[in-house]
Amino acid sequence: MGKPELLETEHFASNNARVINHAELKPIIEEWLTDKTIDQTVDMLLEKGIPAAPINTIDRVVKDPHIAGAREMFVEIDHPMAGRLKITGNQIKLTNHKIDIRKLSPTLSQDTRQIMVERLGMSDKQVDELIAEEVV
Repeated sequence: MGKPELLETEHFASNNARVINHAELKPIIEEWLTDKTIDQTVDMLLEKGIPAAPINTIDRVVKDPHIAGAREMFVEIDHPMAGRLKITGNQIKLTNHKIDIRKLSPTLSQDTRQIMVERLGMSDKQVDELIAEEVV
């Protein structure tokens, strides 16, 4: 930060002291960061041997070559109602098996009858009655 005098101040001489006095230290660090980008700051810290990584915003994550590219965390699909969409891909990655999206999320009430018959044990007649009465 170019402020060696901070180390000579008892309030900031150790990590414990910096934690205790964080409210006083925070505006000093924020002032130092005002003219730096996230990437510049991370690079500067890493060059000095200080462990650092950005806390990414969504706009940075979707452009990240590792996350969005190599890890395929965002994939494009064709949705019957919404058209072409970019959605979150499967976060589980296996060395020898690619996990693809096999089925899109259902549209409103697309699977209602199947669930009511197969899962709830209702008859088609019961489901028809509920539909006729506008219950479902």
